Amino acid sequence: MPPRIDATAINEKPGVYTAVYKDYAFVLNQTNITDNNNKFYIGQILRRNDKSYDVFTKWGRVGEEGRSQLVCDGVDADTAVAEFKEKFRDKSGTTWEKRDYEPKSGKLYTLLEMASAGDHLDKALQNLNLDATNLPLGAICANQIVRGREILDKVEEALDTLIDLSDQYYSLIPHAFNRSTTPPVINTIQSVRTERDMLHKLN
Repeated sequence: MPPRIDATAINEKPGVYTAVYKDYAFVLNQTNITDNNNKFYIGQILRRNDKSYDVFTKWGRVGEEGRSQLVCDGVDADTAVAEFKEKFRDKSGTTWEKRDYEPKSGKLYTLLEMASAGDHLDKALQNLNLDATNLPLGAICANQIVRGREILDKVEEALDTLIDLSDQYYSLIPHAFNRSTTPPVINTIQSVRTERDMLHKLN
């Protein structure tokens, strides 16, 4: 099933667009905790009823409506495809032909594998105990959800390691904690800096 035309594009030009051109549509996402980035970028080539093409883009913080822009307006297919591919490469760091769904780091966006609407999708999401209405950028593919769970497994392993290292640290450097207070896991940059500052003063 081809990608759906973004609702914002439909609202901005009612009755103008007939379909997304071939498979030229992407949804990108970028989360960078250090810089408080949690943003999306959407791109689509939209075929108009006069047989010309627009390159529609939309971006913003996840959970918000965001802003939109037509990068190309009423151009031929080749021009639209070239502009579309340039936008994708600029945001993801990869060419359209070599696109993948692996998480990117730093300032690059990750390509989301979006699912087509249908009963098979609803069933797959139900099997994973997920509600499509709770996904702010639309229904992502079940395979991507599985990969997300694999990353959570790695996070859990890392947290277990942090707990063990925190135990070792507190055993070497005694701290006074109330009986009702569980010694905190050292799991943030700020907590590491606080402990380092304390050791610096002790030394």
